[in-house]
This record gives sequence, C-alpha cells and structure tokens, in this order.
Amino acid sequence: MTKTKMPRTLVLHNVVSPYRIPVFDAVHQKTSIEVWFTRRKTADRHWDTSLAQATFPARILKSWLIGPVFLNPTLLWNLMRHPFDIYLVGDFPETALATFTTIFWAKIRRKPVIMWSETTDNEVLYFQNLVVSANPLQRRIHQGLTWLAAMYRRVLLSLPDHFVALSDDAKTFLEEQGIHARFINSGPQVMPEVLLPRPTIARRRGGHNRPITFLYLGYLNPAKGIDELVRVVKQLPADSCRLVIVGSGPADAMLRTLAAGHHNIQFAGYVADSTEKANYYTRADCLVLPTLGDCWGLVINEALHYGTAVITTTAAAGSQVLRPFPECIIAPRDPHSLLKTLKHFLEHPDRLRTIGQWGSTQSTLTSVNQGAKPLVEAINTVWSLT
Repeated sequence: MTKTKMPRTLVLHNVVSPYRIPVFDAVHQKTSIEVWFTRRKTADRHWDTSLAQATFPARILKSWLIGPVFLNPTLLWNLMRHPFDIYLVGDFPETALATFTTIFWAKIRRKPVIMWSETTDNEVLYFQNLVVSANPLQRRIHQGLTWLAAMYRRVLLSLPDHFVALSDDAKTFLEEQGIHARFINSGPQVMPEVLLPRPTIARRRGGHNRPITFLYLGYLNPAKGIDELVRVVKQLPADSCRLVIVGSGPADAMLRTLAAGHHNIQFAGYVADSTEKANYYTRADCLVLPTLGDCWGLVINEALHYGTAVITTTAAAGSQVLRPFPECIIAPRDPHSLLKTLKHFLEHPDRLRTIGQWGSTQSTLTSVNQGAKPLVEAINTVWSLT
C-alpha cells in the first residue's frame, strides 16, 4: 500500500550556516522538515545568518559552550513536546551530546534515525596546533585524541538506520566503518548560487608575460597549510606570480611574518562583502587550498563558479570535482608537489584558463536541488520502510 502521509522529519544541525538555508528550503519543498540548530554561530565564524527568509520551520536551541562541545539543556524537553516521524542528526563532534540525546529519544519512540555525515577520517582537527606540531609529545596527544574519536565514532555509527554522505570520501569512510552501501545516500556539497553575486569587474585576459595571480581565500588557521603555500611562493620568481591571501584567523600574524619582505605576497584581511569576494575570485587565475583536512572546502565551488582554476589536496573532500584535471590535486603536507604544480601552471597559463572555463559550466556545484537530493532520498527511503 502506498503511503499518502508526508513524514515530519526533525533535522538537528550544528550552527546556522548561510549556505545550508537554501538547501534546507529545497528539502522542505519535497518533504516536511523542521530544523533545530544547536547554536547560532561559533567564534571562528563572522557570519550571523538570519532565518527570517527560511521557508522551513526552525528554532535555535538554548546552548552553552563547554570546551569544543555544545550543551543544549532544553533539547530533551523540546523532543518530548514535539513528536516527529524521522530524526536526522549530523556527525558533528561539537553536537555529540545533542546527537546522542536525539538518537536516544528516537529509539525510545521506535522512530528511524538518519545520520548526515561529512566525516572522511577520524583525525581530530579541532586543536589546530596539535595537527601541525612536530613536537613528539604533542603528536602523541594528537594520536591519542584521534584514537578516542575512532572509538566514539564506532559507537555512534552503530545507531542510525540510514546515512547521508556528503562527499565520495565520506561515503568511502562509512563503508570502511562497516556500513553497507545500500544504507547510504550520497551527493556533493553545494554553494547555493543565490549566495554568489556577479562580480563588478571583468576577468583579465592576457598573454604569457603577465604575472599569474594565485589566491587563498578563507579562514587562516594552521591546518589550512597556508604557511606551506607562502614558503613555496617565496621560491618562485617574484615577477612571475603573486599570492593574494584573503581572510583572517589565528595564523594571520605568523603568515605575515613569514611573508615579510616579499612584495608579491599580499594580505587583504577579512572580506565580508560577497561582491568584493567575487571580484577577488575574478582577479585571480587560480585558487590554492593546500589544506591538511577539509570535509569539503566550499571555496572550491565558489572559485569554479567564477571561472577560477583550483589547486587543492586530497585532504579536501571537494577535490572530487577536480578529477578531470589530476594535475590540480596534490598530496597534503607535500611542499615539493605544491612547488612543482605551481611551476607547471606558470609555464602553462592557458591550462589555468581551460580549467576555469570548465569550472564555470559546472552548475551542479551551486544547485540547491543537487544539495537537497541525498537528504530527500534518504528520508523517502526510511519512510518507505516504516
């Protein structure tokens, strides 16, 4: 018998992120969801996204921050007052207490649980200085934290009925943890086109003689590998290229010191205006994201949307979109490969233009329907089995 009732799904999410709202709107157009955010924002994010334009019901739970973990004292009370047919939670370490509470309540009510996962490995990236430290003691501490994360995740992944993997790497990780592929819906992460305004400048079209502009745009923290990028650019002829670093973060002062005296390395600071960001992408020939670990890296979507080539590492799950251009994907923590790749594109600038032009045609990277698809499919799958 075909069910006519549309299930009511609770989506428990970590923070109010601007790029998630249009995707949740698209999900809500296909099924009925209500989104509970465990916190409005975190200290490392400059955005303060309004929910006024959201078409789905939403609430921001009362929260306290205890170290890296959110505590939501009213969550269980809200769960008891508002019944749902399906509970969709995320594998966000900062929401671990809320996630387990929601799963616990769903199990009591005998309702299905879907887990949204962006996780690609068990490495703990929260303590940035430990990630990049060469100190033997700190490395052992980091290894210990990673072991604890693996034990925690082994328990966590045993509880849901179905999964949504938001990258090929996340799907592979779930399968490595023993989750059968039939219980996983997967898809890419998207940067909604509505958040990407047109630039106010035209892209430069020049010959081989002009300097190539490499761009880093994003949060400046140690695990992004930006220091490695600066060291590599310092080895290149100053008249052949320049590096523009857009963003702010705890690594800012260290990076400025490292780049001191090299006038082809410029710092633009944090840029809030989305049109100004679009102009930075348009001025650049290539975005470089030398990250040591990223569950996706949405700057990849943004850069390609604006016709800017991208170089990144295999540690960015979003590197999957660059597979047609393997020369754009390098290993993390490998300055030799990064130097070789930058030199290659300095010698073949036409290749950068080809990659950028291809990127500007990849509309799925900014399609909210594409972002919503695996979530809708997972909800429909578990509902059909209840």
